[in-house]
Amino acid sequence: MQQHDLSWADAGHSDPAFLGEIFSLAFVREVDPPEALRRVRDLEAVSAFALDEWTVLVQPNSFWLETVVDALSRGTEACAVVRHDFAAPRFAHAVDGTVTTFFNLNYPESRGGTDPDGLLPLIREAGFDLAADDDDDDESWRHRYQGAVARGMRLAGLITGVLPTYEQVSASSPGTDAAYPA
Repeated sequence: MQQHDLSWADAGHSDPAFLGEIFSLAFVREVDPPEALRRVRDLEAVSAFALDEWTVLVQPNSFWLETVVDALSRGTEACAVVRHDFAAPRFAHAVDGTVTTFFNLNYPESRGGTDPDGLLPLIREAGFDLAADDDDDDESWRHRYQGAVARGMRLAGLITGVLPTYEQVSASSPGTDAAYPA
């Protein structure tokens, strides 16, 4: 997996109207962009593009992709990352229609799903601190909240082996699909 700057996931970018305080991305294995869009047809403002064997779905200004990760994963695997500055940033992973792991990106020690510990090595590798010791010190709270969405993106990248750039994500227009080299 090619590593690149993911600071846009938390800090916004020079075009915050596209990816700002709320957005969601989903990754679906071996499902082409038109099929992925069909699986989420009831959601508004979703675009898709191919990235190696994965399709990346983008929903700017909304958080609904995470709620349909089970439907996206039917017959395959999917994961989703949500930035939501007014509620909770989230991550979800599903295999063949079943959510295996989900958690609030700020509280990775509190996971749910049918296999909440199945991704633990990757969760740690992505940089999440699983110690639930908020000592009311500024540093532990800062780490919990700063960079959480970028860590969620890194986790998605560790699962999928691909990471989209900001340019790929922001170039995608709702209702369209495109292909990018891995």
